[in-house]
Amino acid sequence: MTTSRRRSAWFLGLLLLATALIAAGCNTGVAERAAEGKLRRRLPEIIGPAEQYDVDIRASSDLSVMEGRLRTITIEGRQVRVAHTWPVDHILVVLDRVRVNLEKETLQSVGAARFQVTIYPATLVGYLENDEENLRDAQIHLEEGKLTVTGRYLLMGLWTSFRVSGTLELLDHSRIGFRTRGASAAGLPVPARIVRHLEQRLNPVLDVSDTLLPIELTRVEVRPEGVVVSGIPHLDGTSLLGAR
Repeated sequence: MTTSRRRSAWFLGLLLLATALIAAGCNTGVAERAAEGKLRRRLPEIIGPAEQYDVDIRASSDLSVMEGRLRTITIEGRQVRVAHTWPVDHILVVLDRVRVNLEKETLQSVGAARFQVTIYPATLVGYLENDEENLRDAQIHLEEGKLTVTGRYLLMGLWTSFRVSGTLELLDHSRIGFRTRGASAAGLPVPARIVRHLEQRLNPVLDVSDTLLPIELTRVEVRPEGVVVSGIPHLDGTSLLGAR
């Protein structure tokens, strides 16, 4: 037998084996990997562009995948710009007990779902300095429940040191905002009107209202290592695999 024929026979045997395993209700992982690739290609449109997305789909068998019955879908993204605008360092979406309408390529039902994003101090600084020529040497220090911003701001022609402390809270179910608890410039208290202007400049810190993936934000936590925002994706009828 020639090398070409041996390869053809080997491939045909492998294909027949895979078909038999699927028919028997076995999990070869083939169907899961195919679905993962298709979903991964859709995520920049659904959530936003990212440096990297990882998708993990788990099902009891290949037949379950082909019938649209999935145990879990886990999505992780790194360096994501949510809705093409809001920078986050890490995003996690977990869906349990998922049913997919394969004909329409939409989610039919989800037993449970959770959403979480993490934003590190350096990313917050970059967001603060973006298109802000009057700001220099900005630093952000995080403690439990508290955020402090320091730096220098060009005020009346002079670079003036400032310090602003506050926290992050839910503005509504789709936006996170900064609330000032105290502010000083050159060691002196900052007038309330300037504080309001600062909040308008900063807010919202995160807005998920324009994502194709409908998300209800439920909690924001300021931790020493980063800001963690949690929420619930509302997914029934959402097109994750096909055209919008």
